Amino acid sequence: MKNSKKYISWFTVLILGLVFTMQFIPAKGIAASEENTAISFRFEGVVSSYEEMKAQDNSFEVYVKAQGDTEYKTLAQAASDNNGVYSLNAEVSSVSIYITLNKDKYMLMTDFNMFDTGISNAQTLTQKRTYSIQIDKNVLTVSWAYDEKTYGEDAWLEHGCAQITAIEGVNDFHDIPFANNPGDEKGGHIAVETGRKVTIKLIPDYGWQVAGLTLNGGEKLTPDDDNVSTFTFVMGDSNIHLKGLFEKASDEIKIDKGNTVKSVSISNGENAVASGNLALTVSDNTSYDSQKEQAVAEGAVYVSAVDFTLQQLVSKGNGSAWVSDVTEFEKPVTLNVSIDDYDENYDYIVIRNHNGEITKLDTTANEGTISFETNRFSTYVILKKEKSGAGQDSSDTAESGVDAGIGEIKNSMTDSPVTGYDDMAGLYVCLMFMSVLVSSAVLKKSAGV
Repeated sequence: MKNSKKYISWFTVLILGLVFTMQFIPAKGIAASEENTAISFRFEGVVSSYEEMKAQDNSFEVYVKAQGDTEYKTLAQAASDNNGVYSLNAEVSSVSIYITLNKDKYMLMTDFNMFDTGISNAQTLTQKRTYSIQIDKNVLTVSWAYDEKTYGEDAWLEHGCAQITAIEGVNDFHDIPFANNPGDEKGGHIAVETGRKVTIKLIPDYGWQVAGLTLNGGEKLTPDDDNVSTFTFVMGDSNIHLKGLFEKASDEIKIDKGNTVKSVSISNGENAVASGNLALTVSDNTSYDSQKEQAVAEGAVYVSAVDFTLQQLVSKGNGSAWVSDVTEFEKPVTLNVSIDDYDENYDYIVIRNHNGEITKLDTTANEGTISFETNRFSTYVILKKEKSGAGQDSSDTAESGVDAGIGEIKNSMTDSPVTGYDDMAGLYVCLMFMSVLVSSAVLKKSAGV
């Protein structure tokens, strides 16, 4: 008996809890808790009332025609307003309805399968309940992909990437109900309301720059002077597909002062910067003390000290650029430096002084150009050292082996004449002594001794 009472007690608590919870379930769309005494309409979305929507769009209207009527009436004429719910007479059991509004600014969605406007899309409703009419501002999107298939060729962004970093009035992109990708490795697709300010980063690949400041919908990009590759624009009345934003561009080389370097080219510049272009300025450092560098390359002759200054340029699309100094990076670039008064009889040496660190670089020289790899930009000292055998007459190196041997014999006889004569005198004395001994032995033998 006690167990039965216990089960009944728990069952009662459960029922009361469900009843209490049902009181807090909002009644929207098809409201099961409402008494279905009349055909009614509730407005949702950007507006909460019929009058509010009328105030925003003078083309907006809801037309209804009850059974037995010959003409459509406006909702204001046919229905009564009860706290935002617009109800027809309880006697009306069937009604036809259609809606008009500015489709360029708003979109329509209902729970009775009406998604388009006009009398040709009129629907007939026969169930007494509250129907939902949801009106939202048209959802426009900014779209791009890094291939021509995802959003079509006109939204294919090449030679760079994009990232939307802010939308006016949006604190969290996840709050956007759909199309809320501000940019990933595949592209971006994000909804933006007309009139909202958008902040976007447009990052060109190395060797490319922003081509201009007009998007495909006619919106104007405004560069943010304080943030590299960052622009803003105001969303217009049409979708935006990002395409054709970047154009090919070349590195900039400037010979500032001095006569040592005639020209320079850069290879593998993408190792220094991933975006935009490089600007290299070259100038002679006439006051540089090269004693440390000459000590590293013993026997080399000083040519010149040259300062190489490297910067990154990212175009703002209006003739100016964001400029950043580049002094150190991981993978090296190759500098091909054409120098004045190049001498084929010399090997050239390049020694770098970066913040006091002296480094001898591997250097090649060919037809007036010296080439070397570097990933530090400071002062470079150019030295030269005479090649082995440089300046010899060609006949000296064309001697045959026999002629060279004869030459060595001649040299041995003439290099030290005094020492040579002393050696020959000793040789003569030895020969004479041996001759006397041999003659004496022969005479004794002949005499029978």
